[in-house]
Amino acid sequence: MKIKSKLKAVCAAVIATGSVHAQAASEVVLYGIVDSAITHVSDKQGASSTELNSGNLNTSRLGIRGKEDLGGGLSAVFNLESSIGLDTGSIGSATTFWNRQSWMGLTSQALGDLKFGFQRPSIYDLLGPLSHTPAFGSPAARIDGAGIAGSSLARFNNTIGTTRYANSIKYVTPDFAGFKIHAFTALGEVAGSSSANLTWNLGLGYKRNNWTAGISYLTTDCKDAIGCLNNQARDEVAGVGLGYLWSGVRINGIYTKQKNARNVRGNNADTASVSVAIPVKAWNFAVGYQMLNDKTSFDSDVKQYNLSAVYNLSKRTALYSIVARQTVKNDGIAAISFLSSAAQQNQFSFGLRHRF
Repeated sequence: MKIKSKLKAVCAAVIATGSVHAQAASEVVLYGIVDSAITHVSDKQGASSTELNSGNLNTSRLGIRGKEDLGGGLSAVFNLESSIGLDTGSIGSATTFWNRQSWMGLTSQALGDLKFGFQRPSIYDLLGPLSHTPAFGSPAARIDGAGIAGSSLARFNNTIGTTRYANSIKYVTPDFAGFKIHAFTALGEVAGSSSANLTWNLGLGYKRNNWTAGISYLTTDCKDAIGCLNNQARDEVAGVGLGYLWSGVRINGIYTKQKNARNVRGNNADTASVSVAIPVKAWNFAVGYQMLNDKTSFDSDVKQYNLSAVYNLSKRTALYSIVARQTVKNDGIAAISFLSSAAQQNQFSFGLRHRF
């Protein structure tokens, strides 16, 4: 009887140990952000509005991510993420449920990362952390189609992740003395043409000690592709960014150059942004400046100034306020988060964000 009891105890221990290892080897996490703010917008002609908005500091979202240890330093990973309209209860897209990202892949410190699916291009990974996103993370903190009727300035938006690509493949090399090579392609999947709608993106990133830097080039052979406004036109963007962390103060700067074959407002443009983020105890302050130099005959240059303050009530919950002013030359229409009726727009937001 004692032998049988001991045998049962050993078996139970082995099963329990195996169960623990199985749980430790793989994980699935449900996460998200809920962000809501009262926003007041006014323009030079005296028009104004006050609205309750979702996602002013960070886009409200719901996501699922997972990882399984395959052994030998290799892991399988996936990420599904959808934006949420917290003010209306709606999902972010009527046609794409996982409209922020939907991908799976393999990751290894020795071999690098390989991902397939609906995801951001490499230019986002390289320049996004050096744009206004870390300082603000807000529509009020970027040039997002500002003043350019009919143009999304999609290539500039790629630095902050607005444009994602379906049918894409992304690879990042292992770290070599702080350097990583980034490669990305999105297949056009146009019948009879392997080049139509084809996007490819190459870049080099560096991160060591207090310095962060990135350089990237992206091109799309446009034919109804996302972000391509003119059929049969090639869309190109090149960008470089640099960031430095000094005693907790983050200083970032990026420069991008976009080129498109047709004379549409904003499709040929140089953009630049500089931001400084300063943490003070529970507070995070940030100030930024952005500009767009329109190279088309419309000459619709854009300037935007931003100021934000975030007070962390806890590790997950924060109060925030954002102030922004945008001006556009030559009959352009200002549009920080909302389309206005004038060439100058002011915006103020006060909100609450919670991460889970």
